[in-house]
Amino acid sequence: MHKKIIALCLVCSVFGSTTAFATTNTKSTLNNNNSIQATTSTIVPPAVTQAVPQTTLETAPSELIGLDKYITRNSNGTLTLDVSKAIKSSYQSKTVNGLAAHLDVLNKLIKSGELVTDNNLNINITNKATTNSDLSAVTMAADVGVTVTHYFWWGYNRYLSNNTVHKVVGNLNGIGGVGGTYGAVCGIIGVVSPVSLVAEILTSGYILLLANRIDTNNVGRGVCIHMANEMVYTVVSQ
Repeated sequence: MHKKIIALCLVCSVFGSTTAFATTNTKSTLNNNNSIQATTSTIVPPAVTQAVPQTTLETAPSELIGLDKYITRNSNGTLTLDVSKAIKSSYQSKTVNGLAAHLDVLNKLIKSGELVTDNNLNINITNKATTNSDLSAVTMAADVGVTVTHYFWWGYNRYLSNNTVHKVVGNLNGIGGVGGTYGAVCGIIGVVSPVSLVAEILTSGYILLLANRIDTNNVGRGVCIHMANEMVYTVVSQ
């Protein structure tokens, strides 16, 4: 697993960008549309434009729709996925296992008191939630937009304010020349990586392109990174 390369398939415009990640052992190629595409199968989410409605950002990607019926909320608020039933009902094992890894991250935050859930699988941040110390100082100055994470059973929306975007883009570009781990990139963005993905290698091309997409979609008011459990990203302006 540690030798696998997480490649990128990105479809973007000045008005918004859709980025899909997939784990593969093959090399990536740069096409005429300025995107990096894996030479093997890639998870591609529905196209999302700059004018994406808020309800879309709070909706699970198509490949995850319906999986919530296999999630049980436990008495302590944690969430458990019935992996075997989900796979038997025709969902791909990679999709199901990816969701299970995401729920592991959520459950740690639930147990620490930083998140709370309800019977409808809504997830809310509590006043115990911690802020990434490297990013918190950035938002102290005059700023536009917010820096916060909204969690869902299928993934999350990571909002970065204008000032925070500059910090994040600078840090991504800083490691982009040599590449880095998925865990390191998540740390820069300000989210927690599933344990199973912490050591996965991200190519320098991916990191630099992600930095570019965040910077391009900022337009002075911050961005929202819409992330599903299978590392599927959409970057839009706040």
